[in-house]
Amino acid sequence: MSLDMSPETSRDGATWTIQQKLGMAAASISFLIGWFQTGVGLKYLHVLNSNYGSFVLATGLLFLMLLSYSKAIDGSGGGLVFYLVCALVTFACNLNAFYPNYRGPELVRSEFRKLTAQIDALSRDADDASGVAGLNETIQKVASEKIQLQAQIRQKGLGDRARSALESIEGLLGLDGKAITITRLTVPGKTQDDWNNTAAEYGPIVDAALDAWKAKNQYEDKANLGRDARQLQLDANAQFAALMAGGQEPKELPFSAIEDLAARYRELCGQALKWRNPGGPARTFSCLPDYTASTVGLGTFSHTFTSAWATLKDGGTISVAAICFLIDFVVPLALYVLVRRQKNGSKRNGMWDLGGKRMPTSAN
Repeated sequence: MSLDMSPETSRDGATWTIQQKLGMAAASISFLIGWFQTGVGLKYLHVLNSNYGSFVLATGLLFLMLLSYSKAIDGSGGGLVFYLVCALVTFACNLNAFYPNYRGPELVRSEFRKLTAQIDALSRDADDASGVAGLNETIQKVASEKIQLQAQIRQKGLGDRARSALESIEGLLGLDGKAITITRLTVPGKTQDDWNNTAAEYGPIVDAALDAWKAKNQYEDKANLGRDARQLQLDANAQFAALMAGGQEPKELPFSAIEDLAARYRELCGQALKWRNPGGPARTFSCLPDYTASTVGLGTFSHTFTSAWATLKDGGTISVAAICFLIDFVVPLALYVLVRRQKNGSKRNGMWDLGGKRMPTSAN
C-alpha cells in the first residue's frame, strides 16, 4: 500500500495550496484597511511626537497580524490566538477612527441642541435667580416716588406730601428714617424759584441714595449676569444656526466653540447660584455649574467607548461597529475557516476543508 500526497498540500514541506494563498491575499486586504484606520485611531496620541508615529505603530501591528494569521492558516492554534489578540487591538483602534468621523457631525449637533437649551433656560431665569428682577422693581418705584417728590416740592415746597414721598423712598431703600435718612433740605424762601431749585437739588440726593443701595445689593453684577446670559444665548443660537446651515465636515466642526460656550455657561451658572437668596424663599431655577460638553475628548478612546456604549441602540453606531467587526474579524476568520490546513488524521472534508483537504489514499 502506498500513500499519494499532493505536494501542494504537504504540511511537512510547508507548501500552501492555491486556496490558502488566495485566502491570505484576501485577508491581507482587510489587514491593510485595518492598518490605515489603526493609524488614524491612534493619531491623537502623537506617538513618537509625530502625526505619523501612529502609523509606525500600526505597521508593527500589521506585521504581527500577517505572521500570526499565516501561522493560523498553516494549522497553528497559537497563531490563531495571537491573531485574535491583535484583531481586538485593531478593532478598538478602527472603532476610534470610524466613530468620530462618521458620528462626529451628529454628536456635535446633538451637543449644540442640549447646550443651547441649557443656555436658553439660564437666559430666561437669570434675572429671577439673581434677584435682579425684584431690584429692578424697587428701582422703578424709587424713580416714580422721586418724580412725585419733585412735583410736590415745585407746587407747595416741602409739604406733607413731599415728606411722605421722601419717607416712601427711604422705606424702599431700606433706610430707617431716623439714624439713616435722606437729607432734608431747607427751602430758602416761598417763591416758585425757591421751590424749583429745591426740587432740582433733591434729584442727585435721591440718586446718590439709590446708587448706595445698588452697590449694597450688588445690582450691577446681577444685572450684568442677565445681560451676559442673553448675549450668550444670542451667540449660541447664531453658531448653531451657522452649523446647521453650513454642513461642515468633521474636521471643520467647532469643537473649541462648543467648549467656549460651555465654559461661559458654567461661569454664569455659578454666579446665578451664588446669588440665590439662601435665607429667603426658594427660587425655581435649573442650572448645571459642572456642565461638561459631551463632545469633549471626541476622538479619544475613552470618549469613543463611552459614547458608543451610550448610543449603542442608534443605527449609526451599530453600523460603525459592524464595519469594524467585519474588517477585523468576520472577513479574516471566514477566510481562515475556508482555507486553514487540517491536522494529520483529520477526517473532515467538504467545502470547509478546501485549504487543507488531504488527497485520498490508494492501495496497491
